[in-house]
Formats: sequence, structure tokens, C-alpha cells
Amino acid sequence: HNLTTRYNVYFHGKNAFDETYNSFVANYSESYSRQIFLDPIEAQRGALKEQKGGAFDLALAKGQTAIKLHSIRTKPERKGRPSAREAEFYKRREYNTFLHNAWLLVGKSQFYNGDFLDAMATFSYMSRLYATEPAIRDEARLWQARSYTAMGWLHEAEEMIRTLQTDAAYLRKSQVYDKTLAEVALSKERIDEAIEPLRRAIAKEESRTEKLRMRYLLGQLLVQSGRPGEAQKVFRSLLSKAPPFALEFATQLRLVEIEEERNVRRAITTTEKMARRGRNKEVLDRLYLTQGDLYLRQLDSLSALKSYNLGVEKSTEHGGDFALCAVAAGQIYLAKRDWDEAQKSFATGVTALPKSHPKSEEYTTLSKQLDALALHVRAVAEQDSLRHLASLPEVEKFRIIDSAIAAYEKAQRERERDERMAARQEEQDAINEQLGSNTPSGVSK
Repeated sequence: HNLTTRYNVYFHGKNAFDETYNSFVANYSESYSRQIFLDPIEAQRGALKEQKGGAFDLALAKGQTAIKLHSIRTKPERKGRPSAREAEFYKRREYNTFLHNAWLLVGKSQFYNGDFLDAMATFSYMSRLYATEPAIRDEARLWQARSYTAMGWLHEAEEMIRTLQTDAAYLRKSQVYDKTLAEVALSKERIDEAIEPLRRAIAKEESRTEKLRMRYLLGQLLVQSGRPGEAQKVFRSLLSKAPPFALEFATQLRLVEIEEERNVRRAITTTEKMARRGRNKEVLDRLYLTQGDLYLRQLDSLSALKSYNLGVEKSTEHGGDFALCAVAAGQIYLAKRDWDEAQKSFATGVTALPKSHPKSEEYTTLSKQLDALALHVRAVAEQDSLRHLASLPEVEKFRIIDSAIAAYEKAQRERERDERMAARQEEQDAINEQLGSNTPSGVSK
């Protein structure tokens, strides 16, 4: 049973999990302009799923099949008086010595599907099933703690970690132990407490992509904890590892921000040079967001506003950095009491801001309040404009009215022209499509 489990169903399940996980991490898109998650799955915290399951379903099914086919719960027949070691063996509830790997596969598949409650239940059951085997039991408890953390049950996660009874030698080797400690500390915003476990987790991480991400996060945490010199070393080390372009670019920007502590003008000049490089055109929103932040630190809100608006204008993906540029611009307009422009900027930003952003709800609420305020401001402005128009001399009044009518008629003509062109294009496309479908067989299209 041990061999069959290992080299048949479980083998295919583990391969499916590894392939799906690598794809999940490689395709995960994030804004490096804010503190990144330790694990990409954390982006699904608080997300309401309509139904269970996801990309890891195949690995999950393979793990469940391995358990159903190869679990051995019948105690082996005893021969004579057992030794102390044998007595411990007979206390077990599962006698397939490889099957705990299948249980881990099931729980981890549920975890990375975002079904954290199911994963928690699986790991809880597993910790009871292997209660007499400390190393297996405590690995299950660590994953249970990670599931608690993903659900925001931080007290339960900390309590679960306290119940660990495995010896220190095992914990020093365990990658999931350090990762769990760092996740809980970060979830409670205890930055300094997260740094050392994260360092150890990086050293034990097997995935190259994740290792690079975690190095970047370490640099971010060191900056936040007031250790820019150490952060600079981490970021430079990361660049030497040839990271993917998006991560490389973000790392360069973080180094620019650290440089700002010594020479802000040089840092801003560096961002201007980076903006002119063709290879950076896909990440200009990220660059102008950093540039705007640099200007703000110099209390130059006018230049900061220009940078943020450029980030909105030049964005190609309209993702997280685009949203942060729009919101940052909105905050400046808000400070200037320009309610109309603030409303436009916030309305643009909140639609693209990831729900996982810590201030997503706050910005959404503010945007709705600005929507209501803008209606009143525009109504007052229209009334003021009408009163001003009424006070003008007759000739000036009719000149303004005629100009407005001419502008309206021009806009109407352009709209009608565009509609005719679109209708003609649609009609021609239909003719071409029909022509293509009627081509006789054997005749090249």
C-alpha cells in the first residue's frame, strides 16, 4: 500500500499540485508599490466564493482517492509482548506510513483553492488522526494556523502555534513554521517581529519565484522598520538574481526611494530618466506613482499632482498602480478643496483598486460621499453661471448663447457622422463575412 500510494495516485496528484502552484505564482499579478503579500493566496482573504473548488481540484481529487484506496486503519496483529517502541506504533490510527502526504495534499489543495474553512477542517482532523506522531501532527497544526490566519482568526492561529510540541530541531528545518510565524506577525502589523522568521523562510523556500518575491517583501519590511541600509543590500542582492521584469523594475524604484533619503533631486532625476526608456512604457503608472511620492515628501504637491495624473494617463493595464495614482491625485484635489476633480479622481481609482487593499473600503466610502457632494457643487455652479449670464449686456449674452449652440450642433454632427461610419463598417464586415463563408471548396480564401 505504501508503494502503491506513493508511486501511483499520489505521484500524479503531487505533480498536478506542483504544476498548478507554479502557474498560480507565475501568473499572479500584484502592485509592488505597496507591501506585497507573503503568499499570493492571501489576496483572497475575505473574498466571498460562490462555490467551492478551483484550479487545484485535480490535485485535491487525487489526494482524496489515495486516502480512500490506501488507508490502513486495521491494527497489525501483535506477536508477543511489544517493546516500548512497538507499543507506540500500536497507538497509531493510520498504518500506511506514507498516507500523511496524501492528507497534506488534500488540505493544501483546499487552501490554495481559497477554501480556507475546508482546509482548516482537514488539517484539524489530520492533527487528531496523527496525534501520536508529533512531526506529522505539528505540520498539520501549522497549516491549520495558516488557514486561521487566512480567515483572519489571528488569536486562534497564535494559540495553535503555542500548542506545538515538536522538538526545536524539527522546527528549525520546517519551512512552513517560519512562514506561519511571519504571516501571523504581518497580519497583526508587527513588522519587526516578522523579519527574522521571513529571513529563515526565504532560506528554506524551494520555489525560485516565491523566493524572489519574499526577498522583495523582506526589503520592504526593513525599510518600514527604519533599516534602509539593510534593505538596500537585500534589494541589490535581489537584482543580482535576475528577477522577472516587473519585479526588477519595482526593486529599482525601491532603491531610488532609499537614495531619496540622501539626495531627493537625484532620485527624481533617476525616475525621469527611467520614464524615457522604451522598455518601461508598460509600467509608467508604477514609475509616476513613485515619482509623485518623492515630490510629496518635498512638500511639492503641484509636481506630485502632475506625476500622479501622468500615471493615470500613461497606464496600460489600469490595475493597482493606476488606481493608486488616481487616488493619490484625488487626495491632493481634496486638500485643495477642488471637490469636482477630487470626485473624478476617486471615482476612477476605486473601480480599479483591488479589494484586498487595506484602505479599499475607506476609499470607496469617500468616493460615494464625493459623488453626492459633486452633484451639489455642480448645481450651485450652474446656478451661479446662469445668474452671471443674466447680468451681462444683451450683445455679450447672445454671443455666449450662440457660441454654446454652435458647439452643441458641432458635437451633434460629429456624433451622427461617427454613428454612420460605425453602421457602414458593420454592414461591410457582414458582407465580407458572408462572402468568406460562401467561398467554394477548393478555392483559396
